[in-house]
Amino acid sequence: NMSDIALLRALEAEKIKRSKEKFYRMYPATGQYPRTGYPKHMEVIRLSATKPYIAFLGGNGVGKTELACYIATCHATGLYPDWWDGWKLEKPSPGAVIIMVGENWGDTRKTVQLKLLGSDQAIGTGILPGALFTLGPKVSGSDAYSNVLVKHVSGAITTIQFKNYAQGREGFQGFEADYISLD
Repeated sequence: NMSDIALLRALEAEKIKRSKEKFYRMYPATGQYPRTGYPKHMEVIRLSATKPYIAFLGGNGVGKTELACYIATCHATGLYPDWWDGWKLEKPSPGAVIIMVGENWGDTRKTVQLKLLGSDQAIGTGILPGALFTLGPKVSGSDAYSNVLVKHVSGAITTIQFKNYAQGREGFQGFEADYISLD
């Protein structure tokens, strides 16, 4: 009947909305995956308040890339949770520049960009909320994006640029960045 169809449409709309808001559900105080279960992740955030460089080393699958994308999202958007005790990027205008680096363009798309932006079939379902960014162009000959433009709470636009180690030293010359994440 018609009410069942309306209910199904409402449920599907809610599912799509939630898939684009992963950031807001990360590191909660309570629940199945509370932030107390991630003491090393919380230590990295806390240490950023007093240390200009931090290395988060660990095995595969422990959440290093997710944390890097979460931190980059906080800095790019200015949306810091109330529990945040780390460094804050206080340069909303004319706009900050964040650099995120992967091994090569293919790996950058499969790791950093997948976690940050979502899959090609579901852009906007990664950690960076889908409603807050616009994709830049793809890198020639690659599925990777060169950058994304992110809405900051101040109204400014933050640029997240993607780079990779395969670009060599030359790929890292001639720019200024406010925050750099090396995956």
